[in-house]
Amino acid sequence: MKREFVGGINLVEGKVLVVKSIETLIAVIKFFKREDLFEAWRREGIPDERYQEWMVRRTETVKPDLYGFPGGMVDEEDYESARIEGHGDHLYSTLQREVWEETRLEVVSFERIITFGAQSPIPSHFYLIKTIGELKDAGTPGEAEAPRYLELSALNPENCFPKHCLALKAALTKEVKRGRQEYLGHLDRISRDLELKFPAPARPVESRPRTWEDEVRGVRPLK
Repeated sequence: MKREFVGGINLVEGKVLVVKSIETLIAVIKFFKREDLFEAWRREGIPDERYQEWMVRRTETVKPDLYGFPGGMVDEEDYESARIEGHGDHLYSTLQREVWEETRLEVVSFERIITFGAQSPIPSHFYLIKTIGELKDAGTPGEAEAPRYLELSALNPENCFPKHCLALKAALTKEVKRGRQEYLGHLDRISRDLELKFPAPARPVESRPRTWEDEVRGVRPLK
């Protein structure tokens, strides 16, 4: 089973549904000690010691307290759910399950917005969603605060996971193209913030083929 992340962006009247991470070191270690990950490393022929070293390095930096959108990793049960429900889309099953687990809201419509790292070991898929139901008022112990709707103006690259922030930009771009001009100011602001936080690398200077004049320029004739 391919490991994939799925997240949902729910925009409502100038706000967006968020979950703030408070993951602890114990939770991180628990994740990286998963048997399926360990066995995957073994199948690749990587020594056990290398796996342990990698796990230690990853747990030295605990997941920061940042905002993100409800979502999570694809589970084997999501494939079965997609088959039983007849739509065959395991990513949609994951989206439904994760949004319900983290918020107690039901996804009633979804539209894929952007995918990061499609060819990477763990691609990240983000959807623009609409939900119904009553938002739960409790968080997940050791993992996240209670979900809430946050003003778009309060979200920026300093307090939001990078991929989530980039996905939000993609979602706002989609909405503005549909004529939702009320999101234009938020799109401009978050675009500027992202450029400041992650400046684009300088474009390399394009070199042209050397000519005969280049080769002889500055060369003095023999006496």
